[in-house]
Amino acid sequence: MKLDEIKKCFTSENHYKEIKQVKDYILQNNIEITQRALQAVVNILDDSKSQPIQKVLSTRLVKEIMDFHIALVIENVQIKIIPIYEEILIGYCNKGQKAKQYFSQQPDEQLMVLGNTFIRLISECVFVWNIWHPSIDGQQSEYSKVYNNLIAKGMQFPKLFYFNSQKVKEFYVYSKEQLSTSQFVYSNNIQPDFLYIKKRLDGNQFQKNDLIIIRNELLSLKNNELNPSQVKFIQNFEIAYKDYEKTQRFDELQITIQSICLEFDDEVFDKQAAIDAFQKRYQSNQSNFTPSKLQGGAGGYSTDKISQFYSHGSMSSQNSSPNDQKEQLKILNEKNRRIEQLLLENSLLQKQIKNFEDQIHTLKQNLSQNIE
Repeated sequence: MKLDEIKKCFTSENHYKEIKQVKDYILQNNIEITQRALQAVVNILDDSKSQPIQKVLSTRLVKEIMDFHIALVIENVQIKIIPIYEEILIGYCNKGQKAKQYFSQQPDEQLMVLGNTFIRLISECVFVWNIWHPSIDGQQSEYSKVYNNLIAKGMQFPKLFYFNSQKVKEFYVYSKEQLSTSQFVYSNNIQPDFLYIKKRLDGNQFQKNDLIIIRNELLSLKNNELNPSQVKFIQNFEIAYKDYEKTQRFDELQITIQSICLEFDDEVFDKQAAIDAFQKRYQSNQSNFTPSKLQGGAGGYSTDKISQFYSHGSMSSQNSSPNDQKEQLKILNEKNRRIEQLLLENSLLQKQIKNFEDQIHTLKQNLSQNIE
């Protein structure tokens, strides 16, 4: 397909059905079509005259092809698309506007839905891609840099709705396992990356003589390039290391480090605060829930401010006696169980949202019939 033909696919939902041919080519690793499709997205996002539906559907395509986990797509989106998303979200935050007013200060119902969908979808993409691709070729990825920059500017990311939380978790675990089985080496000209250091600590893939090197690498990382969870991870590791210097109990240190690693992973997927916030908002302000008209898995969004996704619970690493080791192992098992519980709760939340959307749709139909 030519560039103009691809861009035409974003003009309506009916035309978007024709994008399947493009996605088939991308699945076949067709470099020309992949680059042409992403260039069409760039052109639409950069053009102030583009219609809102074009921006929403072009972003939908990027989300869908990133779900393929194809290296060619991941690299091109990192270079061409993610900087544009960063600019859009920074502008959105700086204006302090509601998502439903993104395309107009006085939007009609359709523009409100498109505005909510556009900002929400981009926000979720940035959040999930940072989880999936924190580093590329041994260096911090643009996905991670953009996410950390937005966090530093006060951006609050929403709970997942356009992404399936279980699939996000599965690919995250898969990526983590792939990272753990890869050789842990740095090129002479590459600075240590947080995720590469952490993966060496995961599963106790280190020896006593590695500790000083790992500690120095962690302390060499610059705080302005780290998110709050990473900073806390390093602080907890430092506490554990100083305890080890006093006790020289390597077995205790291993247990403590695994607890620190699991706490870090737990924070990434801790959605309890978001679930509670959503339930309170829905009970107090049902009228603000706007159903999306997009098909193919798209859903509705609340029109209030984006909810906080991160859990800011604290953790302290403490020295333990040999008698406490069994208890600490129980804690590790409990944290694993908690991660699965939170994912289950998030799945139930998505079903609740679908039920709420159906109820609102029925109410709108009844209102329309009464008016007629």
